[in-house]
Amino acid sequence: MVVQRALSNGLICGLWALIPGLIIMINAEENSMLSLAVAFLWLTISFPAIICIVCVVASSAYTTPKDIMLNCVICATSGIIIMNMIVQFYFVVYMEINDLKVDLGFSDFFNISQIMMALFIGLFVGLIRLFNPITTASVEETQVQTGHDLPPKPNWDPRIEELKQHISQSNQAIVQLRKELWQKMG
Repeated sequence: MVVQRALSNGLICGLWALIPGLIIMINAEENSMLSLAVAFLWLTISFPAIICIVCVVASSAYTTPKDIMLNCVICATSGIIIMNMIVQFYFVVYMEINDLKVDLGFSDFFNISQIMMALFIGLFVGLIRLFNPITTASVEETQVQTGHDLPPKPNWDPRIEELKQHISQSNQAIVQLRKELWQKMG
């Protein structure tokens, strides 16, 4: 279950690159591969921050160190792989549109340096999450501590008794109305 959630979060993280990539493609100059590469550079540079945010949010659902680390590493790695595939897809589309030679290999889609960077980002975020746990116990403890200053809750409320009496009177009126209707019909 952890792996499946981490992969889906990584996929969502990687798919984030679709919209900025499309904007870059639309604004790219014709026949200038260098200008396209420079435009995609900011996306590649900012992507580790996106990975960190997604990993922190995704790992907040887990409490065990194994689950947190596994989630962060898989989410970061799958996110960078998806992002790199999207960027390479945009390069291929750009080359085809501008009749440039397309020469891509396996290493272009699965860049080892980016994958290693994502692994380290995942480990880093996982360690941060481990040393700074997000727990609901601290919120509950805070509520319990502040609750000592308040008087005890009343176990009897006159408004409830008044409402019960009103409902009882309404029920008696309904029963009486039924009897009258039954007598008129029969």
